[in-house]
Amino acid sequence: MEYELRAQTSTKDNPLATCDGCGSFICKSCAGLTASEMAVLKLKERVMLYHCQKCLKNEASFLLHEIIEDLIRSKEKIIKLLEKDLDIQKSKYLMEINRNNEDLQIYADIAKKPQIQINRNLGYIICKPKNNQDFAKTKMDIESKINLKSIAGAISSLKNKGGGCVFIKCDSMSSNGKMKEEIETQLKDSYEIKETQLRHP
Repeated sequence: MEYELRAQTSTKDNPLATCDGCGSFICKSCAGLTASEMAVLKLKERVMLYHCQKCLKNEASFLLHEIIEDLIRSKEKIIKLLEKDLDIQKSKYLMEINRNNEDLQIYADIAKKPQIQINRNLGYIICKPKNNQDFAKTKMDIESKINLKSIAGAISSLKNKGGGCVFIKCDSMSSNGKMKEEIETQLKDSYEIKETQLRHP
């Protein structure tokens, strides 16, 4: 209810109430207070406070402002968290690209050596997992745990024999030997390593 603050003397029929917010006097009729409410406001010690409509509007505006500020702060926190997560995902993506590029470079270096003739009589290194798994898992273990760059020529043949078992052959006997030694060192806990006999022409 809209009303004007009136500076007037208190009467029996229309006593004045005092706003606990701004200290202004408001008459009973303008404030729309009952006789019981006026009696409570006259008490020297009371818990209930009375605020005029002007003060209530100011309080409402203040509370609304606080709510808006909280929403803005929350929004800023969410944006920072999203930006942090985006940076993490970006780093992972770049690391994956670099790893793939390194793998491609390894195979590209192999392809640049047409003078190397693969010895067909070389035996295969058999890498058989102790637990049944798919070919992709075995291939990933070999590529992630074996330092292919340290082995001249590296892998020239990698065959899937089912159950995660693979047959590996390099381009020379020395490379084959280094590959077997490397696999035995890095994968012996999870794989059984054997070598097939050489085929004689």
